[in-house]
Amino acid sequence: MADVAQNNRCIARNTALLYVRMFITLAVTLYTSRIVLEKLGVVDFGINNVVAGMVSMFTFLNGTLASGTQRFITFALGEGDTGKLGVTFSTTLIIHLVLSVIIGLTILIGGLYFLDGRLVIPSERMDAAYWVFYCSVITVVLNITQVPYMASIIAHEDMGVYAYMSIFDAVAKLGVAYALVVTDYDGLKVYAVLLALVQLCDMVFYRLYCIRKYKECRFRLHFDKPLAKNILNFSGWNIFGCLAAMLNNQGFNMLLNVFYGPVLNAARGISNQVNNVTSQFVNNFQTAVNPQIVKYYANGETSEMNRLIYNNARFSGLMVLYIIIPLMVELPFVLGVWLGKYPDETVFLTRIILLQTLITSMTRSVVMGNHATGKMRIPNLLAGSILLLSLPVSYVLFKCGISLHTVMAVTLLPWLVETFIDASILKKHTGLSCRIFYLRSYGVIVPLGIIMVAPLVFISSGMEQGWLRFVLNMAVSAVWGGLLIFRFGLTQHMREAVMKKVRNVIKKNKS
Repeated sequence: MADVAQNNRCIARNTALLYVRMFITLAVTLYTSRIVLEKLGVVDFGINNVVAGMVSMFTFLNGTLASGTQRFITFALGEGDTGKLGVTFSTTLIIHLVLSVIIGLTILIGGLYFLDGRLVIPSERMDAAYWVFYCSVITVVLNITQVPYMASIIAHEDMGVYAYMSIFDAVAKLGVAYALVVTDYDGLKVYAVLLALVQLCDMVFYRLYCIRKYKECRFRLHFDKPLAKNILNFSGWNIFGCLAAMLNNQGFNMLLNVFYGPVLNAARGISNQVNNVTSQFVNNFQTAVNPQIVKYYANGETSEMNRLIYNNARFSGLMVLYIIIPLMVELPFVLGVWLGKYPDETVFLTRIILLQTLITSMTRSVVMGNHATGKMRIPNLLAGSILLLSLPVSYVLFKCGISLHTVMAVTLLPWLVETFIDASILKKHTGLSCRIFYLRSYGVIVPLGIIMVAPLVFISSGMEQGWLRFVLNMAVSAVWGGLLIFRFGLTQHMREAVMKKVRNVIKKNKS
């Protein structure tokens, strides 16, 4: 196992690559989103969101196996056993090929059941909705068979190709948006077909790359039954967690469709896009860190693993906080500039989802710690059950006439409980201190967030919405928030490391 300094350099290098990818894709995504909403219209945009979301709702089984696949491949790589690594890849690929057939058939049966008269879709747009449905099914099936290859890339921490392909994906989607501008054909159908083709191109490239670069990805008909049993057992207990998260998101999306119609689905679709862009800032960092958590555990270095979990939770929370504070304050103006017109409730839905992202950003490292241990039964049964209650509770509240704002606020509570459950269980296996975890994450993030937002609220209360207020709030937030995070968010050791890095950069520039 490489020393801590080398691992930190690896994390930093991979994070930098992912951030280069993010800033390029961010600009393209924001532009294409506006074009897609404008050309499809609110109703078609909402139909695409609810139908494609309904299809992805059926893939929670794949999600459980994806996390298991990544864990076992990373674990084998951490042990340095190349033979075991090849067997692990072949076994997981066979499992996913079988799973793709099962899930594909399940989606066709269950999806058509919901699509035929149970979703609120205008009758004249049903034909286009079926096009979205079938293209989404094809995309989901392809993505299922792609999981072992993506797991290998992440396990090898080969973030360069991941970054380059993400840029290609964003540019290709820009081409899809341009096609909507120039075509006279049904925009929703064109959009669904072209997105499926982009996914197909991604799949072909990733497979060819993995086969050429990683020996274990050259498929052999080798199926290890005991290993498959371990993977399925690991993933089986993870079903509750993935099912709960899926219902919390896509199930709630369907509730909005039933009670409010496709316009509110469009609002939630926009809020999800804003959240996806924001989440990329922390996802890049966590993608680079997660393999190290598993590798530390594989080598019995639990103290280093816990230290990395504490720091990961803290850094992730600080990154999300630094972004969402000014964004939440200026969200109406940002949406107006970005989209022009947008559905009602978009601002509120986006703010709630951003708060949920802040909570989950600090939880993910703990969840990955539980994944590394392989002890999945208790955390998923407990945390999954809490999250699973969100959908029926929301349904009852809607039925009782409770407002959308109140119901959305209530949906944040299970995520807070999930954090406590996961941290308490990991404590039993690795000695993780819940007190240190909360002090270094929530104990820092919550007070800093209150102090950071105060001057922005003061400025906004005394100025009309517009470019001047937006620029002033962004500037104040960047300087004020940056100073607060540097002084109170970072530890003494972290501040010294940052200052050392800055001094080295200055010396190089002078020389």
